[in-house]
Amino acid sequence: MRAAAGTKRHGGTAVVGPLAVLPEYRERGIASHLVQAALMRARAGGCQLAVVLSMFCASFFSRHGFLVTPRGALPSELRASKAYQRHDSQASFCMTCDLR
Repeated sequence: MRAAAGTKRHGGTAVVGPLAVLPEYRERGIASHLVQAALMRARAGGCQLAVVLSMFCASFFSRHGFLVTPRGALPSELRASKAYQRHDSQASFCMTCDLR
């Protein structure tokens, strides 16, 4: 596999990631296509919000419509999830994208 992007749903919220592209395939727009496909699937599935919890590439996600968001503003269902608990540290950032 050369690239992959995961999406997990928590109610009306889709958590996008992890996202990975092998080094020799980077700088070709593959990650952008994967993010756009993940957002399209989330919208088609009825999600109203997409979330990224990561330690890397905030500027990349901002180019796709994500905004830095305080963790307390996330839906409570997501904050209670294992995905959120795993990334809940000072080192990682939280970004959201309105899918409506």
